[in-house]
Amino acid sequence: MPNFVRTSTLKSQMTGKERLSAAVRFGEVDRIPWAPKVFIGHYRSGVSPEHRKMSIAEFADTLNCDAIGWYDAVVRKTTNVTHETIRDGHATIGITRTPVGEIRSASAWSEETQTHHPIEFPLKSPRDYEVAKYIAEHTTYEPATGRHEEMLKSVGDRGLAFNFCPATPLMDLIQGKIGMPQAYYHLADYPEEFDELYEVEVENRCRYYEAVAKSDAEYATVHENTSSTLLSPDLYKKYCLPVKKRYCEIIHRAGKVFVLHMCGRLKGLMPQIYQVGADCWESFSPPPIGDTHFKDGRDVVGDDVSLIGGMNALMLTMWDDQEVLNYVDETIDRLPHTRGIIFTSGGAMPIERPMEELAELGRKLIPHLKNVKN
Repeated sequence: MPNFVRTSTLKSQMTGKERLSAAVRFGEVDRIPWAPKVFIGHYRSGVSPEHRKMSIAEFADTLNCDAIGWYDAVVRKTTNVTHETIRDGHATIGITRTPVGEIRSASAWSEETQTHHPIEFPLKSPRDYEVAKYIAEHTTYEPATGRHEEMLKSVGDRGLAFNFCPATPLMDLIQGKIGMPQAYYHLADYPEEFDELYEVEVENRCRYYEAVAKSDAEYATVHENTSSTLLSPDLYKKYCLPVKKRYCEIIHRAGKVFVLHMCGRLKGLMPQIYQVGADCWESFSPPPIGDTHFKDGRDVVGDDVSLIGGMNALMLTMWDDQEVLNYVDETIDRLPHTRGIIFTSGGAMPIERPMEELAELGRKLIPHLKNVKN
């Protein structure tokens, strides 16, 4: 981990940026940060046009919260690869063509979650692997000019800008390219072809992280919904841990903060995840969506890793304000200290909690978050 200088002098009133930066680095804070995930498409697309036009800082002011802005600091370029998109009713069909063949995928838009969900995965057999390998081998990356500055301007003093980075190849194959349970059928039936594709994808993604290391981004976040419902500790150890260690080493050599995004059931995987060497685990989700509380994480990682999360979409959709406040108080009471803790909505903030209700929750929550135990 980078040798962060921990905060020794506590300001009576910190900006959101100072507060979040200190929390990530285990410094003292004036209160525990509250940074619900409202600054991405899931939530922002469901508010009024007036609020969608707000900067992240203005939106955070409205909602009485701190802010983490998400962006991609890297530009991808592919050679001899074309992509065609076809709309077919509620489905979006994608056809990617290369000199060695083409692959087809499809997704459907969900009004409920405000996102696309795959209904046809692109890699259906090892024949499609050749296309995937070609794409990976002919993809290059470079820092995106101006994106970091644009995000910092939008976030202002309300918070931090986290770069949105790709997952490990195994989780991407499971979630986005082969699907469940087909990925495990492929792993059993075509082990050599699967591992060959895996190795090509590893090198491809490491090139991405090298570009992040050269960019102005301060925080590199592996966006991967790791969960023991998708893979076993042994598979994580074989396919994910070594890759994440490489990502981590690349980012740390550049003096940047390495963050793992995971919103799933982690309890059975935490000892392996800890070995990655990350500075921060983001979207640490309690039951029933996840299976871990902040106390579970602190018991495993000690003071080596800061934890972001502590809530989930279910409680923020179905619980009233007092139930949420009681839960926060109980969570704080169970912790040995509150350094390195940031409350957020777990995954994306549910659109079922309107802005005015979320703003009122933030107003009520802030006094409870001043119960810091340094």
